[in-house]
Amino acid sequence: DGFFGSKIGDGGENKSHFNGLMGMLERREIDLAVTGLLLTQERVQVADFGGHVHYGTTKCAILRPGNKSNIYAYFLPFKVVSKSAIITFLLFIKGLHNIA
Repeated sequence: DGFFGSKIGDGGENKSHFNGLMGMLERREIDLAVTGLLLTQERVQVADFGGHVHYGTTKCAILRPGNKSNIYAYFLPFKVVSKSAIITFLLFIKGLHNIA
């Protein structure tokens, strides 16, 4: 189902169970799950967690607007559609301000 595993159910007579990978482990459909799961108290009750196998970093890259020094530099990374939406929104807000 594309999930790592969240607790489902109310915990009453209908015992709480997991969906996703944790649910598959709980139902014994799989023997091992290798992924970047966060350790939670509920998940520890269902499965044994091994040590860290891989340490990684996450990086994010955005388009750099360049060395242009002007008032529009903040808008340069946006596509034309986004720029149009921002301008339309600003004009709409200005029109509301003029009405009031």
